[in-house]
Amino acid sequence: MILTHRDDELLAENFPDLRHYPATSKVVGELNFCAAYDRGINKLRIERGGKDAALRALPGFISDVFEVEIRLDAESTSANGWPKILEVGGRHQVIAERCGVTPVDLHFFADGSCCLGIKLSRERNLNIERFLYELVIPFLYRLAYTDRFGVAAARNDLWGE
Repeated sequence: MILTHRDDELLAENFPDLRHYPATSKVVGELNFCAAYDRGINKLRIERGGKDAALRALPGFISDVFEVEIRLDAESTSANGWPKILEVGGRHQVIAERCGVTPVDLHFFADGSCCLGIKLSRERNLNIERFLYELVIPFLYRLAYTDRFGVAAARNDLWGE
């Protein structure tokens, strides 16, 4: 994924604590999000551009932040064409230990990168906005949900997995 000037603007606008470093082909920093899984529509709703009172009233509303590194270079591109993302703050390891599971059980590969699934595996032209909102934030929401409510609740309550 090659980021454009517009992508950099989007990051600055929506994710001010993430920084794109073209020289190293990385996006690094804190990814802040507010989201809740809406069981009525079976979909994760993510707050964008201001507070959403209805979203914040949903059970399972989570406001959280994770330290991430998104590797954009060709060597780090996954088999499905997505950039590799790592949760570099170590929270996934702490959550795994607290829940009595391994990082693999939380969908982390042995190299520490996140297994984002195969939902959009045929789509190779994913831009940074869709990548963050459709893959990364849902992944981190599930991790935060597991942290708050446990592995069993995450398996039962979210996405039927």
